[in-house]
Amino acid sequence: MQYTTLTLNLDFLKSVRFKHDFDKAGYNLLWLDSQKLVALCKDQNTPMVPDSRLWSTDRFDTVMSGFINSNRKGYELPLAQLHLNYKAEGLISKAKRKLGMKVQEDALAYIGFSDGRHRIRLLYDLGVKRIPVVADKVNQEKLIELTSGSFEE
Repeated sequence: MQYTTLTLNLDFLKSVRFKHDFDKAGYNLLWLDSQKLVALCKDQNTPMVPDSRLWSTDRFDTVMSGFINSNRKGYELPLAQLHLNYKAEGLISKAKRKLGMKVQEDALAYIGFSDGRHRIRLLYDLGVKRIPVVADKVNQEKLIELTSGSFEE
């Protein structure tokens, strides 16, 4: 298990510690521009959670407690895992291919989250500029391109 610490420098929270398991073949840590990621999700009709000020008290407290406790050994948070889904991968595109019709291969349909939508949204709402996530090698270059991301903080 490896760990990544995101320095926040907020008056009430200095850092958040994340865990990641790179034993999963093909997954890498990426640092994405939070504003571009949230804007991209909106552009692609990705189900991003609403502004954290609109959450229930219980939801906000749960996510914030995870951040606060993440610096204690054994309580580190998992990194959000992202993947891109393209229109060409859908059933309509598969049917078009079967019939010999043209399919637009690279049209991004939506960004999928395996975990971490609330953590990403709260970090964004707190003004964090770069957010750590994991993505597989198939998607990481495109995510970096779309969000001005990088492999390093």
